[in-house]
Amino acid sequence: MLPSTDLARQIRAGTTVTLANGRAGTVRTARRRHAADRILGVDARSPTHETSCSRGPCPPAPPPRPAAARPVSPAPPTTPAAMPKPSPAPPPAPAGTAAYLRCYPFDPWGMRAHQHALADYAQYLKLPTPVLYLDNGRRGQCPEFDRLLRALTTGRHTTVLVPGPWVLHLDPDTAEQRLRLLTGSGCRVIELPRPPW
Repeated sequence: MLPSTDLARQIRAGTTVTLANGRAGTVRTARRRHAADRILGVDARSPTHETSCSRGPCPPAPPPRPAAARPVSPAPPTTPAAMPKPSPAPPPAPAGTAAYLRCYPFDPWGMRAHQHALADYAQYLKLPTPVLYLDNGRRGQCPEFDRLLRALTTGRHTTVLVPGPWVLHLDPDTAEQRLRLLTGSGCRVIELPRPPW
């Protein structure tokens, strides 16, 4: 009989050994191979442990699978065709009506009666509510009259209401010149008639 360690090595290798009954044979059962492993002090769970079977050495264990990569969100579009188009600009406001008043000396009430009269007459003519340009306490330079001219050149107003030519200037010739400035800007000037209309 062979020593136990030599017998265990032959059992693990599957070679011919002398059995207890005196016969020669090959031991291939898994139970006896495990018993031989215990004799040799080999751990079957160790990655260096080699086992033998009828088909030869077992294949090596497959490598560990890599961790699944997280999905990456697509980058925002940067091409001009993919970028959203800006919203169109709002259409310009329709041309409206203006009202011009001038008073000297300064009127603390702001010519309130004339303002109401011009607003009522615009409503009677079915015109939009007039935008007031008031030069209150002005005799020489009239900044609101200049602002009215700039608004007329941009097409903001097409109609100007005045209580009379005297509001443009007390001198008839100067009032006529200012009236031509207004009509030359492409608007019509309407004088407030005496009531009833």
